[in-house]
Amino acid sequence: MQIKPAHPDDAARLVEIWYRGWHQAHADVVPPALTALRSFEEFTMRMRVHLKHTQVVWVEGQIAGFFMVDLSLIHISEPTRLRRI
Repeated sequence: MQIKPAHPDDAARLVEIWYRGWHQAHADVVPPALTALRSFEEFTMRMRVHLKHTQVVWVEGQIAGFFMVDLSLIHISEPTRLRRI
């Protein structure tokens, strides 16, 4: 496992992890109006703002997750959540 600062080339994969993880964790427990606001485009915009504060977790040459120091967020990709690292 390696932890590296996020690079703009990582952003699309990070948004995918963030978007999917948020919807898997929150969509059934928050108001539908909030879920509707959490679009892929909204997460893309938020990633642009926070990329400079983001660290990427790499496992076996693949992005496995990330954390944002400014927001105290930790997100792990679904395949990585399903196995021990």
